[in-house]
Amino acid sequence: MKIAELAVSRPVTTFMFLVSLVVLGGVAIGRLPLAFLPTVDIPQIYISIPYPNSSPSQISREIVEPLEEALGTIPGLKKMRSTARPDGADISLEFSWGESIDIVRPKVSERIDQVRKDLPADLERVNVQSFNTAQIPVVEARVSAPGVDLSRNYDLLERRVVNPLRRIPGVARVELNGV
Repeated sequence: MKIAELAVSRPVTTFMFLVSLVVLGGVAIGRLPLAFLPTVDIPQIYISIPYPNSSPSQISREIVEPLEEALGTIPGLKKMRSTARPDGADISLEFSWGESIDIVRPKVSERIDQVRKDLPADLERVNVQSFNTAQIPVVEARVSAPGVDLSRNYDLLERRVVNPLRRIPGVARVELNGV
């Protein structure tokens, strides 16, 4: 009850305190950036290695183990997970929050290149990917037409839908996907 007694006994002080809170709130709300979804670099890198027509044990022995040894010495690495499948392997690298993925990603590619000679000769590619919340699409749309097979009309969709959307200022990327 001390706060209520103070507010009643000193109304001018209480009023000035409330006015100062409103002014500070107005200044703060004017300076806050407005964003649909704040940009966050998730401190993870995903490595996908397609290697069809082989067994998981072969992939584990010939691909995953050499890569794990090379990648395990990257500074800031917190956790590494790997999975060997019959058609390839996946390796997930988790780093500490605050670690710049833009700096770590070239180091990962460099380590992969260092052990490339130890990997199977017929291994075509190693995909290194990172994720940022800015890559999440803001708008997704589905286009359909009754009785029309749009899978044969990609050129038309590209000209009439995709290209005009790309010309809108502020649009970062427009993709056309379909079955």
